[in-house]
Amino acid sequence: YIMYRGKIKTEVTDEKLDYDKVIEDLVALFENCSDRGTISTICASKDWHDRIEGLKEILHGVIKKSTLKYFHGSVYWYNGKIYVPIINDVLYRALNLYLRKIGVGNSDILQGLKYLISEVFRSLKLWCMLDPTFHIQAYRNGVLDLTTRELHPFSPDFHVIYLHDFDYDPKAKCPLWMEFLKTVLPEKESRHILQMYLGLCTFDRGKMTDKVENCLMLYGNGSNGKSVIFETVSGIFGKENVSGIGLLSLIKGGDERMRNIAAIDGKVVNVCPEVQAKDISGYEDAFKALCSGEGQYGRKIGGNVYAVRNVPWLIFNMNALPKSTDGSHGFFRRFLYVIFGYIVPDEMQNKHLAYDLRQEYPGILNWIIRGGQYLKKRGFIFPKSGNSEKERLMAMGESNVTMSWAYARGIRCSASVKGELFTWIKASELYDDMVKYAEANGFAPVDITSFGRAMSKLGFNGESRKRTSTGMLYKAYCLTEEDLNEPVPVVSDMELTAQDLLDRDVEYDEDDL
Repeated sequence: YIMYRGKIKTEVTDEKLDYDKVIEDLVALFENCSDRGTISTICASKDWHDRIEGLKEILHGVIKKSTLKYFHGSVYWYNGKIYVPIINDVLYRALNLYLRKIGVGNSDILQGLKYLISEVFRSLKLWCMLDPTFHIQAYRNGVLDLTTRELHPFSPDFHVIYLHDFDYDPKAKCPLWMEFLKTVLPEKESRHILQMYLGLCTFDRGKMTDKVENCLMLYGNGSNGKSVIFETVSGIFGKENVSGIGLLSLIKGGDERMRNIAAIDGKVVNVCPEVQAKDISGYEDAFKALCSGEGQYGRKIGGNVYAVRNVPWLIFNMNALPKSTDGSHGFFRRFLYVIFGYIVPDEMQNKHLAYDLRQEYPGILNWIIRGGQYLKKRGFIFPKSGNSEKERLMAMGESNVTMSWAYARGIRCSASVKGELFTWIKASELYDDMVKYAEANGFAPVDITSFGRAMSKLGFNGESRKRTSTGMLYKAYCLTEEDLNEPVPVVSDMELTAQDLLDRDVEYDEDDL
């Protein structure tokens, strides 16, 4: 916190609090919560210890009734709209003035103030903990439950600590935003993935029963709109609620990592700057745990290690596909790619677009909320994008060419429906097909031993393979020997769009189609 010219600037809300006004309001608040008759009886006691113990109990009652709260080592004061942090000196001064106004003698204040203040903090920690939730947000015209879209009057019952600088308007539209998205993301499914992932930010991750383990990868070179999306997301959620810690800083071990984890604690989303393709390599387990929202450990400078249980959602900017030594499906399934393949020509670039979009924040917020509701109706399963699936196969091919080939060919080790037919195919024939696939797509092929190990990880073991006098055979579903006579798939030419059955129960807004 910064003190200057009788005012306090808070880090959380960036609001300037009038020093004298806060103290005056706190003293009035304490007086309104006090019983003057009981106080007079206590102050009339001739025993100093009885007076101090009596005042201690009075203060416990006052703090319980007040709108003061305690959160992450700071005291918060309700300013009529939201809770804002106040420095300890403000509380000390207010308590001092309050004790004088209720008739406590100077000697009792001088000798007992330190003890009484410690009791005040004990009361705050025991009974007045602030509990902010991500789906309850304050706007200029009230407090909104993002999941029900119900707008409430301001009240100390809502534990909000940030006031968004625009109104909530359930009827607001965002035509400029929609036109921009259709230009940089012409594929409808890509726009839906972006909309639904941002919609996750309207849920309180720490209290969700559905586990979402995905991260969003914004993939593409410059002049494609990614920076406009970042600035707009920061404006909608509030710059103080959006962090920008680099990926490697969040997954590389050590004390520095815990400090970085502490820095993203309480944020809605962490938008990583340009991520290098090699950043994940060697830290795959830490990366998967972070994406899955599993509990992390943080430590602020000079503080103790503590558990961070509400990991923010993760968005990465990338100009190259991620490289990893972990070739498992569990690794690659976490990535949601949104491909920015369209480069906006210089003469068509609107350099102040992010600024112009501020007028549409209420409408863009509605667009984000709709995205969260779409995703919930889909059981928190994201739609498939042809562009995204191609990039996933390309990323797989760089790390695990056998897995990429298996997904491109559609080969499975088990039936998808009862009674589905299968074919026993020689391992050597499958291997030769994988080599052709690798060469056609520019991947480095692996030897047949590595191919066998990768097939085992894909589930081709036990009853799914058998050794014969002519060699190893694999039990293949959805692939026959005749299929192997067809040219191998070239990922860039594949048609991967399919009917999405999960959309049957989703009623999309016309503007989002």
